[in-house]
Amino acid sequence: MADPLTRTGSIREGFEYQDLYGVAVLIEWLEHPERYEWVAFEEDEFGFLDDVIRCTPDLKLTLSQVKHSGVPEASRLDVSLSELLDQPHGKKSSKNSLFQKWFKSWVGAIEQERFSDVRAELLTNRTVADGLLSFMKKDSNTGLLTLDANRLKSNAPSEWALLLEQAGEKASLVPNFLDKLIFRFDYLEIEVQKKPPCRCGQKRSE
Repeated sequence: MADPLTRTGSIREGFEYQDLYGVAVLIEWLEHPERYEWVAFEEDEFGFLDDVIRCTPDLKLTLSQVKHSGVPEASRLDVSLSELLDQPHGKKSSKNSLFQKWFKSWVGAIEQERFSDVRAELLTNRTVADGLLSFMKKDSNTGLLTLDANRLKSNAPSEWALLLEQAGEKASLVPNFLDKLIFRFDYLEIEVQKKPPCRCGQKRSE
């Protein structure tokens, strides 16, 4: 069964999944107000990375795209490198790949020159394919995954060349972008996120 990131199964579930992540970010902000200067949602100026936006007091920006698959877990396809680079055929020409959409959106934020740092983030309930995972590195402190430009150059030269081609005149920025593009796979399902937090250890007030 087809399960591309660009078609999220149930549109309603996709919006709900995005909203739940947004609520989680707002709760985090309420509990730790020093972490963010502002939080926004669906800001068109950030292109395809506009689902959830967070900015810290020192102007570090995180642009998140949230992708939900409504396909049952046993039938889902894993997220692969070829899927990220695939350019769907339109009526007149090929459309931009996911990589192109995210890269152009990130470059646009960089070129605003308003922020000290700009990170992009994909958050999804889908699992990463072994092939894609082999090109990734994990941050030893946070455990977050990013694509390793050196591994791609060495072990997937054709895909690396395609990355550069899709980046166009901004190709020199690709290594930096890959270092700033965070992948969060296997994120909590809707049912899990909607469960109320456990207060088992709290004493009842008299």
